[in-house]
Parts: sequence; C-alpha cells; structure tokens
Amino acid sequence: MEISRAIAKYIYDSKISLEQVALDTKIDICKLDINSTHVLSSQEMLEVCSYLRVRPEELVERYHDYI
Repeated sequence: MEISRAIAKYIYDSKISLEQVALDTKIDICKLDINSTHVLSSQEMLEVCSYLRVRPEELVERYHDYI
C-alpha cells in the first residue's frame, strides 16, 4: 500500500494528469488516485515508475511521512 500512496502523491504533487497516466500505462485510474484504497500490483508499480521516470525508492524516501 505504501508505494501505491507514494506514487499517487507524486502524481498529484507533480500535477500530472491521472487520465493520461492511466491511458498510457493501461492501469485503472482508480488505482492512481490520491484518495484510492486500491493497491498497485508489483508490475503496475514498475510500469508507473518507469512511465514517470522515477525510482520507487525515491518515492518512498520523499513521501515517507505521508505513507
């Protein structure tokens, strides 16, 4: 759950379009929303991080207080 929240927070803070990320990665938009309780699978997490060009570890470090 924590990496899913960190990714959602990064997308929100960066003002990146959820619709565009969902469309380009083929991941359900509900999983990318900052208020979501859905958890990304490992494959989805890697896909989104690759798309965003950010390492998962960086997100955990950046948002450790949020997650």
